[in-house]
Amino acid sequence: MSFKLKVITPYGVFYEGDIDSLNVCTKQGYLTILPNHIPLVAPLAIDSMSYKANKETRVCALAGGIMYVSSEETKIIANACEYKEDIDINRALEAKKRAEQRLEHKTTNINVTRAEAALKRALNRIETFNK
Repeated sequence: MSFKLKVITPYGVFYEGDIDSLNVCTKQGYLTILPNHIPLVAPLAIDSMSYKANKETRVCALAGGIMYVSSEETKIIANACEYKEDIDINRALEAKKRAEQRLEHKTTNINVTRAEAALKRALNRIETFNK
């Protein structure tokens, strides 16, 4: 038995298809979505996400967003999403370095919340790449 998953980013539809299971991290903790899951709306954390389709597991770096689960489909509206194998590790390491430098040398023109979010996204991409 399977269910529909649709992942949308600001760049368009990232994934759309039938899957067997979905593992995500919400702001409240980790969830596994299976067919016939109860309806749910949940904010998603910056973390990895995985889904299983046709006996193959795909792992993605998810940059937060929101998830809607209904009887028809599960829909994720994400800030960004990329497959593990598509992550440019050098770019992620550079982003981590830049964010750490901004946080280390705080000045009045640095948005700390934005720098912390950039660091979380970079660390998530690095962690997802290394899984």
